[in-house]
Amino acid sequence: MCTNMRVIFTILGLLFVGIGAIGVIIPVMPTTPFLIAAAIFLAKGSGKFNDWFTGTKLYKNNLENFVKTGGMTAKQKKRILVLASLMLITALFICPAPIGKVVIAGVIAVKYYVFLFRVKTIEPEINKSDGSE
Repeated sequence: MCTNMRVIFTILGLLFVGIGAIGVIIPVMPTTPFLIAAAIFLAKGSGKFNDWFTGTKLYKNNLENFVKTGGMTAKQKKRILVLASLMLITALFICPAPIGKVVIAGVIAVKYYVFLFRVKTIEPEINKSDGSE
């Protein structure tokens, strides 16, 4: 891959890390999709930044389990669906354009389809020392 593309992928990856980090702070903004995009771009762009990102608490708390297992716990799915749905339903009511409402409704439908039927639900890991999640 040419150097220019690696630079672009790295910049996009770092941008998505920043947006994902903001999503951790702002409860109605989704985090996981941005971190997934960051992981993809950093893996293609820079081994050094990818190693850094996969070692961060942000990655470990929000994405590592999904990357390793290809799934999420029911609790993680519920949290993402509720927060994203609140944001999208608000946009649905605020949007004045009928085509905008159709697009937002379509996004909501696709989001539920993906989370309910495409992303597998895994059991939470039990901490062996105290029996908690």
